[in-house]
Formats: sequence, structure tokens, C-alpha cells
Amino acid sequence: MSDILFMSVKEHAAKKVSATGTASTVTNVCTLTASSGKDLYLASAQFTAKSTSSGVGAAVVVVLKLNGSTVETHDIKLAGTSDSEGEFNKTIKFNHKGDKVTTTQTITIDITSVTTVTVNGQIEGFEEDTGVSPFVIAEFQ
Repeated sequence: MSDILFMSVKEHAAKKVSATGTASTVTNVCTLTASSGKDLYLASAQFTAKSTSSGVGAAVVVVLKLNGSTVETHDIKLAGTSDSEGEFNKTIKFNHKGDKVTTTQTITIDITSVTTVTVNGQIEGFEEDTGVSPFVIAEFQ
């Protein structure tokens, strides 16, 4: 079963959850929190870093955290604010998928260091009752 089909089944069952956010300082960009009595599974996380400087020196370090523990880090350097000045806009997809946090724990995208960059982040996941398998039975005709 493809990732798209799997997430469409979860969305149809009203189990899909998501969070988006924007930041340009050392802070949290976006957070998903597992609901009480639920396990939250990470389906995807990504961010776009955009230079807000007209020259070189734009940089950002963005991390994916599971309940406060860093599981993936990206250190991005950008140049300028137009194509003629070099790379100014970059989208990164985090590699982690399928990770689980439990009741009231969090999945976050955070900025840990930044110089003239704005970050737009997005996290998608799905929730299951605590202890219930996320297994999906697919029937095709």
C-alpha cells in the first residue's frame, strides 16, 4: 500500500492530524501533541528555509524532535534573495517516518540557530487509541 493511500485511509477515519508554522528566530516552528489516550505516529515532516537577506550569510539549523529528543538535524546555508544571487529557498523533507509518541508527548520542528532565514514547517501524522495497531487492511477490487 502506498503512503498516499495509507494516509487517505487514516484521513477518512478522522485519524489524520497536522500542524504548520512559521518562524525566523530560535524557537519552535510547529508542534503536534498526542491526544490523551492516543498514540501519535509521524507520517511526514518537512520545512522550507527562505533567505531574508540580500547578500550571503543566511543560515539556519532546523531539528526534528520526538518528545524533546532530537532525532534529525539539518544545517542549511543560503545565499541572497533571488535566483541570480544563488540558492535562496530550499525545502527539506525529514527522513523519519513511523516514529511514535504516546499520550500528551510531542513531535516538533525547532530552529536552534538562525541568521536572516524564515522557516515554514509542516508535520503530518495520525492517531490511534493507545496500544492499538496502526495496521490497515486494504481491499482492492
